[in-house]
Amino acid sequence: LLDTLSTHPNASLVTGAPVKSIIRSGQISGEVQGVVLENGKRVRAKKAVILTAGGFAGNGKMLNMYDPRI
Repeated sequence: LLDTLSTHPNASLVTGAPVKSIIRSGQISGEVQGVVLENGKRVRAKKAVILTAGGFAGNGKMLNMYDPRI
């Protein structure tokens, strides 16, 4: 992802920023245009929004359930 970002100068990466809501072109559905962060900041997007959940690396029970080798 970081390599791809380096080839797109107008793209940005925001980490450690929980999303409160998704901004759409319609009230309930429609094109995703950005997000509202938990701190109230709005991040607008022209082409895409990628959301990630951070995984479960800090949850030993889930690690054991999905990959007991760890």
